[in-house]
Order: sequence, then C-alpha cells, then structure tokens
Amino acid sequence: MMTLAQMRAMTTRYLKDSSGQWSEDEYDQSLFLAADSLFNDLVADQYGRRCLRAFSTAAALVSEQEEYELPSDLILLDQVEVRPDADYAWTPLIYSNPPPPNGTLSLSVTSYFGIGGLRWSADTVEGFVRIWPGLTTIAAEQYRFQYFQRPAFPTDGEGTFNNPADEAGVALGFPEGLDICTVYLATAMLAMEELEDGKPIGSFGKMYMAKKQELCQGPAAGKIKRQRRYIMTGR
Repeated sequence: MMTLAQMRAMTTRYLKDSSGQWSEDEYDQSLFLAADSLFNDLVADQYGRRCLRAFSTAAALVSEQEEYELPSDLILLDQVEVRPDADYAWTPLIYSNPPPPNGTLSLSVTSYFGIGGLRWSADTVEGFVRIWPGLTTIAAEQYRFQYFQRPAFPTDGEGTFNNPADEAGVALGFPEGLDICTVYLATAMLAMEELEDGKPIGSFGKMYMAKKQELCQGPAAGKIKRQRRYIMTGR
C-alpha cells in the first residue's frame, strides 16, 4: 500500500504540477478529503462496507447502566453483541426502537434467554448507544460493537492506511486499493473535474468510480486485485 508521500507524489504527477501550483499541505488536505469521501462511499454500498468492518474490544457491562460510548472511528454501527463471559461465544442483540422507559432488570429475570434477551437502540446522546434494560446484577458479562470504521489518515509521510504513524509492527489489514482510489479522487478534485450528483465525471473521476467498484465487488467475491506497483443495519 502506498505511503502518504507516495500518494502525494502520484497526485502531483497526474496533475503535471511541475511548477508547484499546490503546496504539500494542499495536496494532503485534498487526499484527506478524498479518503473521507471514499470511506463514506464504501459504507453506502452493501458489499463495499465489508472493506471497513471492525470489532471493538470486549468490555464489561456495568450494573444499572444503559448508555455505552461508541468507537471514535465509527461510521456506521452494524450490531451490538454480548456474552456471559470470555469463555462464551458472542450473541447478537435484537435492535428495538423506541425503548421502554428507563428501568433495570435483574439478570435472573432474563435467565430464560440469557443476556441475549437484552436489546439495543440508538441513544438520545450523540456518540452513545443504549443496551437495555440495565442489569442490576453483573458477574462477568461483556459487550462489543460490530461496526464499519473510518481508517485513520496517515500522520507520517511514510505512513499508510495500514500503518498511519509508520510504527514498527503495525499492520491493520485494510485491502489494497484504498490508496489508489484516494489518489484518483484527489486528482479529480484538484483538477476541478465536472461534477454529476456531486461526483467528478472526468477521466480521474471515472477511474475512481471503476476502482471503487472493484473494491465493492472484491469482498463479495473474496478477492481484491493488487496494484502492480504498488480495504447496517437496514433495520
């Protein structure tokens, strides 16, 4: 996967910017905005969103608490899962909205269904979700979120989407193609290509759409083509 410096250099070459029409910061800002648009486009596609699937770290349910904070890199929450303790498999909760009035429920009352009898819903507080009713008795019960994430943009010139800060031993596992898609769209944006429905439709805009479609189809087919030189609810 290309580093930020390589994405910047490729965008410069595509624009034939030998005179320095755009500064390094302007290139980076365009690449950042292009990546953000790409991630939103992928999540909007039922297959493309699989490129960005993530699971939060298991955390303990809290006695008589219903509000739980969502991951900071979340674009779309897909599922909330629970388990009695670390030795059990995860059970997806049923989404139910609107929830009943706030209250608590003893774990013994849910014994027929286990903690899988809990529900989840959107919360009135932004950035939080409700897992309800709150349990009055807590042993070792855990929850986690299955969601679609926004990959961190590289913070180092040698960083990539799979290792944003160029740290030793970091490899996040996003598929090849996020980088070149970002370059194509950033190039189209800086070239001020004609727009249709908010998307560039010039040469680089079309290249972006073709590569994005390949990313969307890749997870469904179980493969994504690698560059030669070179990652719902519906309820």
